Amino acid sequence: MRPAWSIGSACGAPGACADLEGIQPAGLGTQLIPYFSVVDVRRDPLDFVYRFRGTAHVDLKRADYTDRAVLAHKPDDVGRMVFSEYQRVGETEKPVRIVDSFQMECRPLVVTRVIVRMPLSDDGETVTHIAS
Repeated sequence: MRPAWSIGSACGAPGACADLEGIQPAGLGTQLIPYFSVVDVRRDPLDFVYRFRGTAHVDLKRADYTDRAVLAHKPDDVGRMVFSEYQRVGETEKPVRIVDSFQMECRPLVVTRVIVRMPLSDDGETVTHIAS
């Protein structure tokens, strides 16, 4: 998680977010890349759409959400939970660390998530993407 947090730490103050081009996937390490995701922030109405979804997410959920809205997650309560996490990052313009556990609906498996969601900006001011 240390390489991912170093990206997010560039966003300590509102208006000081890193840009998407500044992320070098090779710098994340081969163990982290399959778990990496980037959403595009859409406004009016507010929405979050996956630009990139790592293969570990696809394997775990048995679904590829690339180019789909976060609210497309099934079950619906998971979509709403993830949406609210991204909304919090967009509103605070700061990285958010999330640790929780839940039962997978599509598999007999309890998953513990340790996630850092990090705001990114195309113009250095407005959150236009969020990396996790």
